[in-house]
Amino acid sequence: MTRTATIPVLVAEHVQAWPDRPLLRFRNLGDGTDSGYTSGELWQAGLAFALALDNVAPGTLVMIVMPLGKRLLAAHLAIQMRGGIGSIFTHPSDKIRAVVYRRNLEHAVALLRPGAIVVSRDFADVVRDAMRGSSGTIVVAEDVSEFSDTEVRSWHSLTADQTAIVQHSSGSTGLQKGVALSHAMVIGQCESYARFIQLDPKTDHICSWLPLYHDMGLFTAWLMPALHGVPVSMIDPFQWVRRPLSFLQLIGETRGTLCWQPNFAYSLLASRAGHGSGAFDLSSVRGFTNCSEPVTEMAMRAFLDAFRLYGVTEEKLWTCYAMAENAFAVTAAGGPIESTGTINVDHAAFAAGKVRKTNDGPSGRTFVSCGVPIEGVAVRIVDDARQPNLDREIGEIALRSPFMLREYFRNEAATASSLDGAGWYYTGDLGFMVDGRLYVTGRKKDLIIVGGRNFYPQDIERIADECPSAIPGRSVALGIDDPGLGTQRVVVLVESQLTDPSAKIGLASAIREAVFEQLDCPIAAVQVMAPGSLLKTSSGKIARQPNLDRYLRELAPVLQAVPKEEAAPRTATPRRAGTIEVAGWSLAIALAIYLYALIFLLGENESWNIYAGF
Repeated sequence: MTRTATIPVLVAEHVQAWPDRPLLRFRNLGDGTDSGYTSGELWQAGLAFALALDNVAPGTLVMIVMPLGKRLLAAHLAIQMRGGIGSIFTHPSDKIRAVVYRRNLEHAVALLRPGAIVVSRDFADVVRDAMRGSSGTIVVAEDVSEFSDTEVRSWHSLTADQTAIVQHSSGSTGLQKGVALSHAMVIGQCESYARFIQLDPKTDHICSWLPLYHDMGLFTAWLMPALHGVPVSMIDPFQWVRRPLSFLQLIGETRGTLCWQPNFAYSLLASRAGHGSGAFDLSSVRGFTNCSEPVTEMAMRAFLDAFRLYGVTEEKLWTCYAMAENAFAVTAAGGPIESTGTINVDHAAFAAGKVRKTNDGPSGRTFVSCGVPIEGVAVRIVDDARQPNLDREIGEIALRSPFMLREYFRNEAATASSLDGAGWYYTGDLGFMVDGRLYVTGRKKDLIIVGGRNFYPQDIERIADECPSAIPGRSVALGIDDPGLGTQRVVVLVESQLTDPSAKIGLASAIREAVFEQLDCPIAAVQVMAPGSLLKTSSGKIARQPNLDRYLRELAPVLQAVPKEEAAPRTATPRRAGTIEVAGWSLAIALAIYLYALIFLLGENESWNIYAGF
């Protein structure tokens, strides 16, 4: 990369080299049609949008609120041509309640203060309402010409240190924050990661269903391939979720070589294998990258077992630890440089914050490596005082790199809490290092502490997912503070197709038994809910804090209204195929937890069923 390289400059180089080469392809699952751009057509479409944004001054932020499609990418390129700052925002959908979407959009407009918003006609009214009181303009995408050969000169004066994009963090623990990245940061990230996976524009073809309003889709399905001239085939994420196996069909048809997906997608695809899908040809793929932390062995093993006959091998299962704050990739494993590995650790030591290898499966837990830092990235594990930990100790993951954010866009408080004077970014993720490889265990804010012992919600959710009648990937474990007990109690929310009350109680009991047996963790309550009830972020992750807030808001009053005389007999003890012995707990705590369990298991709250999710 030269010091003067910018996004439009590099895209223009590929246009000049391969003007007629197919670059972008979009599959519409509704009618089975394809549309797309060659390199030259993308450039001309970008010019047309750039002319429509002629009132946008250099350095102005421009939001895009559009569904996935070729014109969204043309608009994003056009903003760079104008010297503006591009920011793709999620669009309205059935997955997000209208009132929640309106609130988030208004928050984004107030924070980012966009000079313009490019919007598809279907969403124009929603955006106009959110823009009331703002001086920004609205450009309706359908009103812009498809192509233009009129040159736009603004991009010639760009410099590499100018801000190019603002992308949004996932928002799994709160409202999304804008991550500001310069042209140099974007290009540096793409070049470093491309070298790691040995990306080759002559032989590689990327397939994706990912949305572009988060870093995984933005970089792997748009910025990295556009900057390297690699062709991409895409499916709209909302169409994909209705027909997941269509993605594998797309890979076979296009002879795709690379794809990235979050952890839940591997479980989902495995669960749909054999549903009248026919055969797939996945032999062309050299890397299926699981890029959602923490990666679970269960999801990757299920995917391997389901599609081994179609060309999936262990060597093709790659991993990546990534985040918007580092542009994209932090560490990676798989491919020609670093193989993906696993480690089995002792549960007792792990709960105490230590990592001790064990070969005893029942007493251990398997972690999948997220690999080694990519070129230019430094990673370390720190304690609560932000001092570096020793190898094989669990702590917060911190990183430093030349493509890491320098600030949250117009958010000084968030910047100050996450960055220090030495240039380290504190991720809020927990993990450990062994032999230079990173293993991610969960979110610091999600950690559940029961009786002085640490439990990760992902561990509990994995066990719940394995129970019959539970919908895989649709459970959430929550830690609820109980001042009376002086500790937290654990509540599990799980979606299921079950409707019979006795069957729901059976599933709840099975989850409580399995979690206690495998983790020695008592569960205060299990709430069995209708499909689509749990809240997720716009990137498809379980949104623990919103689910916790809603749980407390809707069920806490029910708890407080239960008369004390309804308490369980003082001699009652929890049972799991016999009497459960609650090791290390006082009888008073065990009785209290059992009372909470009785209240919740016998009282279903059907109001949860009105919520729809992804």
